[in-house]
Amino acid sequence: MVIPVYNGAATLAACLGALRGSTCQDLELIVVDDGSTDTSVAIAGAHGARVIQMERNGGPARARNRGAAAAKAPILFFTDADVAVLPETVAKILSRFEADPDLDALFGSYTLETPDPGFFSIYKNVVHHYTHQTSREEAASFWTGCGAVKRAAFDAVGGFDEGYGGATIEDIELGGRLYAVGRKIRLFKDVQATHHKRYTFGSLLMSDVFNRAIPWTALMLRRTGPRNDLNTTRSSAIALLTAYTLLLGALLGLLWPPGWLLAAVSAPIFFLCNLPFYRFLWSAKGPGFAVTGVAANYWFYLYSGVGFWLGVGAHLRWRLRQGR
Repeated sequence: MVIPVYNGAATLAACLGALRGSTCQDLELIVVDDGSTDTSVAIAGAHGARVIQMERNGGPARARNRGAAAAKAPILFFTDADVAVLPETVAKILSRFEADPDLDALFGSYTLETPDPGFFSIYKNVVHHYTHQTSREEAASFWTGCGAVKRAAFDAVGGFDEGYGGATIEDIELGGRLYAVGRKIRLFKDVQATHHKRYTFGSLLMSDVFNRAIPWTALMLRRTGPRNDLNTTRSSAIALLTAYTLLLGALLGLLWPPGWLLAAVSAPIFFLCNLPFYRFLWSAKGPGFAVTGVAANYWFYLYSGVGFWLGVGAHLRWRLRQGR
């Protein structure tokens, strides 16, 4: 088990306590402290973890690589300091590798429920849970919230790209490289863990745009382009387009009444693209949360569109630096 932590004292005890409560007890527990200034190191030591202290804060990719290098197990299991696995999660992971010798990596999903009671924490968690629970099992990505990879496959592609200095898409990028060289990655929906992270409106916006949309767009353009997988489905692309034509039509309609026709056409298309998710919101969290969730979902597409174009710009700058 490799767990990077940076000032994660608020949730680390729950993370380590859950691992210690696993039905599988033969665990090599490694916590990599990435320059914390809180009590993370003391908490890790109190839970019997082997603690590796980085000389400076360098980001989770670098910390995970250091932990992986120190681990002795043939399977590297990664989780985060704000994630608590279910009692059977580790045993399920090991059983999947035992059942399929060709399997190189796997990951799961968050549980539907999250301890933080705030709207943005619940909404973000529901989106993540829904996305993973409705995606196909064959994957071209990886996820370090609750994911495992064979050491041989991990070493063969050089581990995590330490060019990602913060918590961003370093796990997705690793999965892309594994997939590109023919490694077998699977998403198992019953492999779950609970996310303890607290989101506010501002932190959700920063996470979705700067830690996801921009680098993910640049990564897809740098490689083979978008795949119909996880957050990059065709219906999501259509929803993104119609979110903006709906907004454009409404703004035009204020000055030029025929503009409302564009909004009238766009609105039902956007709604239909997201209808399965809205139904899930309704059944999982009730009508009140679902109505607010629809508004949050529309706002998500608007700011994700901004992130997309910023990602395109980042990709073009990268091409210029490469002389292409």
